[in-house]
Amino acid sequence: VRDPEVGTEIAAWTTTEIDATQWVVGISAPQAPILAVSGIQEQTLVMIGLMMLSTMIGLMLLTVTASSVRRQHNAEQSLTNVNAELESRVAQRTAELVTANVEMRQEIERRLHVEQALHASEERSRSLLNAIPDLMFVVDRDGNYLEVRGNPESTHYRTAKNAMRSNISVYGPIAEDLPLLQAAIADALASRVTQEVTYRTDDAASGSNVWTARLAPINPREVLMLARNITAYSRALEMIERVNEEVLGAYDATLLGWSHMLEVRENEIAGHSQRVAELTVRLARTLGCTDPDIMQIRRGALLHDIGKMALPDAILRKAGALTEEERRQVQQHPELAHTWLNGIEFLRPALEIPYCHHERWNGAGYPRGLRGEEIPLAERIFSVVDVWDALLADRPYKARWTRGVWRGTANDRQQ
Repeated sequence: VRDPEVGTEIAAWTTTEIDATQWVVGISAPQAPILAVSGIQEQTLVMIGLMMLSTMIGLMLLTVTASSVRRQHNAEQSLTNVNAELESRVAQRTAELVTANVEMRQEIERRLHVEQALHASEERSRSLLNAIPDLMFVVDRDGNYLEVRGNPESTHYRTAKNAMRSNISVYGPIAEDLPLLQAAIADALASRVTQEVTYRTDDAASGSNVWTARLAPINPREVLMLARNITAYSRALEMIERVNEEVLGAYDATLLGWSHMLEVRENEIAGHSQRVAELTVRLARTLGCTDPDIMQIRRGALLHDIGKMALPDAILRKAGALTEEERRQVQQHPELAHTWLNGIEFLRPALEIPYCHHERWNGAGYPRGLRGEEIPLAERIFSVVDVWDALLADRPYKARWTRGVWRGTANDRQQ
């Protein structure tokens, strides 16, 4: 080999294939030192050494290449394994995404159904609210309106809507009834129990109205107030009460007429029944009887002798003593009164006096021989008044007593 810089060289070359590529591997040395060797044999040995050195270098390159190939193979194998694992994970993740997608679609459909059902429920609730005349308010403890619900077509709703963020003292009860509603709000929040209150309003839009409200606590500061307009009901009730009073007045006038008629038949002093009725009422009120009881006591006192209507005039107007038979007939008048009045529901609560006014504390009375507190209280009150009035009145069979101090023995008093 001739090299212009170093001169002639002696070279040893070999070929090898690395990664499917032909490589030429060689070693060279200057010619002069080799030729300086004295003999042919030595020169041959040098040449052989060069060739062996070249071969060793080739073998080393092959070893390095084989190691590189193994590393590359291992790397490729690792890459293959990584790719396989990655593909497995991708497939698994894809399956998970597909499952999640299906579940998400199902959840979306479920929520859509829930929203549709909620919308339908809201529509039904709105329809119900629109169909009823009630107003729903949320009111705080100070009486401020926070929210209102109701029929949008209602005059009361429109008025209440305009009053939002105002106070019940502005849109609410009349001044006389305002403390009632304020107290109901305070009681509902304090007791955590629903309260009821009735109050009146008066405004230019809807005029005078009567309301009933239920107030339920929502939290420590707010109540839900459901208010219903009962104006028509209230007016109807007032009319019924007036009619009822008129009917009761007519009944009482009828009872008074019956008592007057009996007095005429019995030659009784005019006004006896009404007089004992009024005195009995006064005594009953003094003793603490209630108004409903006093009303029945008055009716019973007016009708105490109504059973005598069945007795003949010969007995009723007889001036002398009665025979035993006549006395037996007279003693039937409480039973007759019971029979007549018990069939009249209106007069049934007033039966105690007509039925029991001849009973005696010692049990010697009639018709049932009641004793002591077995005798109804109303009859005991009436008996005191009836005896008092009888003693001060002239009767066909006796003269009246005069007012003054009565003096008698204990036996006389007992009799």
